[in-house]
Amino acid sequence: MTPNLSTILIVEDDIQLAEVTCAVVELSGLQAVFRTSIAEAVDYLSRNPATTVGLLTDINLMTPMGGIELATYVAAEWPRVAICVTSGFSPERPARLPPKAIFLAKPWKPPELISFAEQAVVAHAAWQD
Repeated sequence: MTPNLSTILIVEDDIQLAEVTCAVVELSGLQAVFRTSIAEAVDYLSRNPATTVGLLTDINLMTPMGGIELATYVAAEWPRVAICVTSGFSPERPARLPPKAIFLAKPWKPPELISFAEQAVVAHAAWQD
């Protein structure tokens, strides 16, 4: 793992889907890492705030807190991190998502994830200017 490489953090409790999502994001030239729980994701963000440019999380996670709550927390604690929330249960953007978060219904298309990853890098760079 290269410490200075821009990273997209993926939070998904389906390990096979998380691995596929990482592979798709890496097509953009970025590093992708996944965590299966919100606690692990928050720990990762706490340790890597400078290199984490984006968060991609599923809404429904097998944890007490869901992806919407995680997105809200990340938007408040790490405003430089771009956020994308996905769901296979609803094609509609949930009203409770933070305004800056984008929503992708599953099944998403690889170009949609690559576009999110690329936009996350641009947005992160703008924060540093």
